[in-house]
Amino acid sequence: MAEQELDFLIEELRRRHWTLYLWGPRGNPEHFAAVFRWPGNYVDVLLLREDGSATAYRTLYFDERNMFRPEIVAWQFHHANAYWTFRAVYALPDPGTPGVVLQPEVPIRRCLLPAGLPSPVVIRPLGLL
Repeated sequence: MAEQELDFLIEELRRRHWTLYLWGPRGNPEHFAAVFRWPGNYVDVLLLREDGSATAYRTLYFDERNMFRPEIVAWQFHHANAYWTFRAVYALPDPGTPGVVLQPEVPIRRCLLPAGLPSPVVIRPLGLL
């Protein structure tokens, strides 16, 4: 995926009011996550990897620490091309939508962020700064 396409997808997350989390230098972070908190307890998380792959999942929100290493997820899309992962996230129905299928399952551990990371740089959504 071209860097320009990726920049567009990340800006789209911000336009959709996702919060960005970066670990490492802003221009070249070691880890990148985007989070959307729904009203209530659900949170959608997208993790972008250096190799161009990405993971996304929906889980219950209890605190910031557990949203990057949840025990249970309601939906997951793992280790796919970043473009397809973004598309899957954008197509995911809102929690509580009639007919939405949420299948609680244990997340694939290699898809989650490593434990013990330092505090990230947090970039608030556009319009909420």
